[in-house]
Amino acid sequence: MHLALLVSLGAAVVANAAESRNVLYFDQWHTADLPTPNLTGAVTHVMISFANSSLFAAEPVGDYKPFKPLQQVRDLFDHRVNVCLSIGGWGDNSGFDEGVKTGLSRKRFAKNIASTIDRLGFDCVDIDWEYPGGNGQDYKQVPNCKKKSEIKAFPMLLKEIKNSIGSKELSIAVPGLQRDMIAYTSVETPRINESVDFVNV
Repeated sequence: MHLALLVSLGAAVVANAAESRNVLYFDQWHTADLPTPNLTGAVTHVMISFANSSLFAAEPVGDYKPFKPLQQVRDLFDHRVNVCLSIGGWGDNSGFDEGVKTGLSRKRFAKNIASTIDRLGFDCVDIDWEYPGGNGQDYKQVPNCKKKSEIKAFPMLLKEIKNSIGSKELSIAVPGLQRDMIAYTSVETPRINESVDFVNV
């Protein structure tokens, strides 16, 4: 059932896309050997990975600095790429847990993302919260039953982010295992589709 929903999620987003996207996640631990241009020539989006989600739940917003200046990232490619801020990553739940809680916290989280990507010159944002609703790294400390509210609130958070960033693209990373797709229900998946431009699996 969840796999079918993921396919539905991806198909709906792709159907609305003008062209395909080829995404490269670029992190501070693997900067020495970027693949050669013959392998990166089709890359359309570079995700600068990862900003900690807790920075965006704070008031005022935490001070995020990319591990490499964005122009230097762009210069690694011989064609134009969209450089995106990727927030989260495996094991990063606490900032999302706080940011998704209330209408006020969702607005603050979204506003902080928008101000950060505008200040630093990012083209887009990627929400890499792989475990809304549970099954994250903290599952032994916080059981899934205590995160049920996140399932309904996750699409609301995405909507706030999309409203805050305007025409800039919003993507999400989703888990590849059916058991982890707790938030992708038949009710919430269409609501997620309304806000995201594309999905990374």
